[in-house]
Amino acid sequence: MFICNEKGNGLSTTTSLNADSTIFYSPNIATPPLTLLWKKVRKSLHTEIEDFNSSQSVNPAIYVCSPIFDKNNRLSGMVTLEIALQAINNIMIEKNLPNGLGQTGETYLVGSDSLIRNDSRFRTHSAYKTKVKTQAVLNALAGKNGTERIRDYRNIKVLSSYDKLNIPGLNWVIVAEMDYREAIIPIYKIRNQTIGISLAVALVLCIFIFFFSRRITQPIIKLKEAATRVGQGKYDNLLEVRENDEIGALTESFNQMTEQLQAKDQELRKERLKRMRSVFDGQEQERQRISRELHDGLGQLLIAIKLKLETLIHTDRSKFIYLTNQIKDMFDHTIDEIRSMSNDLMPAVLNEFGLVTALRNLCDEISERHKIIVALNQIKYRIISVKKPKHIYTASLRKLLSMLQNMPKHAKQV
Repeated sequence: MFICNEKGNGLSTTTSLNADSTIFYSPNIATPPLTLLWKKVRKSLHTEIEDFNSSQSVNPAIYVCSPIFDKNNRLSGMVTLEIALQAINNIMIEKNLPNGLGQTGETYLVGSDSLIRNDSRFRTHSAYKTKVKTQAVLNALAGKNGTERIRDYRNIKVLSSYDKLNIPGLNWVIVAEMDYREAIIPIYKIRNQTIGISLAVALVLCIFIFFFSRRITQPIIKLKEAATRVGQGKYDNLLEVRENDEIGALTESFNQMTEQLQAKDQELRKERLKRMRSVFDGQEQERQRISRELHDGLGQLLIAIKLKLETLIHTDRSKFIYLTNQIKDMFDHTIDEIRSMSNDLMPAVLNEFGLVTALRNLCDEISERHKIIVALNQIKYRIISVKKPKHIYTASLRKLLSMLQNMPKHAKQV
């Protein structure tokens, strides 16, 4: 610190500002930077700052000078403070990693002459020697501020923040930079953490969805398998109702349907057995009827023919022709009986001309055989003119045949 009178003659000087500092009387302290600075102060009567100039190539520094006024408010002297380069370096250079500058971060000051005002972190003794004309410095000198990704004075890609210092008398800018690769490490770290957390959440979510979907789909799969077994006719596997929800209600309904189908199936089986018994009974009755007709009708005729033939051997010639005619009539009757039995089994006229013609022929045959009047009502039979399956016609004809054959046997004369 320097103190001088109003004419710029030195009065005292000290190298430190503390309680133990020593003040020296030094009348010859004027140097070109100080002389120029004192002239500015005497002229403006305000605090002035003198930046580095070329005459300070050995010990570069900046000076701050303020006027001293007496009680009459007249200039009586000036006090000047010298700020050395080391003081600026102590403020600007920071190598403590936890403070945020990391391995490649630095802050530096740049003047209007593009010279750096403090030593670089990467280049020793660079203050007032290294020129920095990066885009950040140019923007800051133009009065702009911001953060950009640029190349620094080392031609390395960095993330740079810049602004202009608001100090009267100094046209300085401040720049804070960090290598882009190091600056985005936290971003990559956050990205990786986010991806990791997302994957973990997705995995947990997938596991949850898997078990939750199984809880929903497993009963549906069991219902499908049970439906397949029911379709195959297996009704003995009822499903257990575990949940009191829509699927549980569906399972209960399916079990009820299965039980109903099982009951219907049992009823159908019983009905089928009844029908099979009816068929067997009908066949047995038909066999008995045919056997009875063969025995009572055709059998008796054949026995009678046999007896007539045996009698014919011992008969004289006068009765031979008579017996022969009787045997011939018996053969004709036997042929008619066989034809009648054949028609009873399956009338040929039924296949050729239909049920109506077969019934009319049957009525005519019964009338002729038993000498009674049997007629087919021409109005009533219209309902049977509708085409139906063949087995229905056959069964109907047999029933009517049985009724018509039994009528003459059990009818009473009136």
